[in-house]
Amino acid sequence: MTRGIPYHKLTPVIIINFLTHNHLSTKNYHSCYHFNEDDEHSRLSDIVTFHFVEFPKMQKKEHGVMTRLEKWVTYLGAKAPAGEVIIPEDDIFKELAEVEKVFSKDKEEMLRYEAAERYEMDYVSHMSTAELKGEERGIKKGLEKGRKAQALETAKTLLKMNLSVDKIAEATGLKTEEILQLNIS
Repeated sequence: MTRGIPYHKLTPVIIINFLTHNHLSTKNYHSCYHFNEDDEHSRLSDIVTFHFVEFPKMQKKEHGVMTRLEKWVTYLGAKAPAGEVIIPEDDIFKELAEVEKVFSKDKEEMLRYEAAERYEMDYVSHMSTAELKGEERGIKKGLEKGRKAQALETAKTLLKMNLSVDKIAEATGLKTEEILQLNIS
């Protein structure tokens, strides 16, 4: 959040906590908390949500009847990179398992991957910054051209009113030579 941003423009904050032990008094493996008023239980805002996932509380299910969340909890709670075994029918977990295998075997490969990720993020950031600076320069040039054009139009009008070149220069900010050029054409 930065100064001057209205509250209605804030994006929600979602905090997800993965717990390897049972810490909450709830029966569910997934608990969701918000800010509520103590007596009336009215919600203050949906801007912040706390999720707690307690691995030991999750009941083992067959893969075909698992919800998406249960699949993720099963995958994240696994002791080894084995996504293709834990949830074989879901391609995302197969891909994750392959990535985990590469990184767990080869530290150099992981460092190359992280360097490539940093490069990509830096590139996007630099391009975005350059684009914004280019837009700012374009706007500035456009405004300058517009002001110049307006000053020239004003000078033409003042010339027609037989005002002196010195007075026109003072009023418009144009140079005497620029005003004399108008008088010729």
